[in-house]
Amino acid sequence: QYTFVMENMLNLMEYVERHPERKGDILRYTREGRMEWGATFNQPYESLMSGEELVRQVYFGRRWLRENFPGCDARVYFNPDVPGRAMQMQQILAKSGIPYMVISRYHQGLYKWASPDGTGVIAYSPGHYGNSAAILNAKPEEGAKLVAAYVEKWRPYYEERGIAPGFPILHSEDFSQPKDFGGLIRTWGERVIGAGAAGAAPSRIQYSSARGFFETIDAPGAKLDRLEGERPGLWLYIHGPTHHWAISAHREAGYLLPAAEIFNAAATMLGDGPPGYPAAEMREAWKAAIYPDHGWGGKEGQVTDRLFREMYEKARDMGRTMLDAALKRISAWIKTAPEKGVPV
Repeated sequence: QYTFVMENMLNLMEYVERHPERKGDILRYTREGRMEWGATFNQPYESLMSGEELVRQVYFGRRWLRENFPGCDARVYFNPDVPGRAMQMQQILAKSGIPYMVISRYHQGLYKWASPDGTGVIAYSPGHYGNSAAILNAKPEEGAKLVAAYVEKWRPYYEERGIAPGFPILHSEDFSQPKDFGGLIRTWGERVIGAGAAGAAPSRIQYSSARGFFETIDAPGAKLDRLEGERPGLWLYIHGPTHHWAISAHREAGYLLPAAEIFNAAATMLGDGPPGYPAAEMREAWKAAIYPDHGWGGKEGQVTDRLFREMYEKARDMGRTMLDAALKRISAWIKTAPEKGVPV
């Protein structure tokens, strides 16, 4: 019954590359709903990225999982660390078939977070992602008492909004490993703590994926608090102003890669043979363009920051190379009449 969630797809990509012999196990557990993968490539600073780069987060997230792990899907976007939401990220998620979002560093609660066009997702914030640590790291008996008090505190919030009685207690710590909460679950069951009114079935604690939780509370009658618009990135100091060369390369990649796609598509349609469309190179360049996530700085941060800058520069350089190659192919086919003037 144990479930484990990894917040993004990049970790899975790198793991199966190193351990291809485990892919079958991962496939089985993911199909069973016991393993869950976040629906984006990583956890980005949303407002630092172009719209097309945010879309690529989903290409190398949900789409990649569906293509490489048949029968599996990703329906939850995780970005619990970065305190910033782009205005249209919710629209991109909703239109990509991702209806749920886990964030933090925002007031605890359940929200309908919408974009300007009205599309949106159901978002859950635990306040800070580590807020449940005191409960989940306590001894089972003490933890059970804390759970009972926690749920009772939030009961009015749920009842006022008509939310189905499924309450999340998120275990999320930096570099955390799977943890056994069997003691807490057994203690709760034995003491029947949190039982409802007389004759009602007692409440229970169980392992769950994030998707499983959201699908429990996602009902038509729920009146979730509505949010709309951007939440400015409060960690601006971590990237733009203090990483000039890296972010400049990132901005260049942001317009070179879409241009390279457009003109390579045109060149491929106009041409009648090789080299054709550089699909593999385009995938590699886009992955490099969105590789840096929220992990700038930190312990041994100079290594991370250098790698992130190199990835941005790789994306920029590959984009420029592919764009130039396409423009040269197209320009070679232009018929000119030199006697009428200088061809441009």
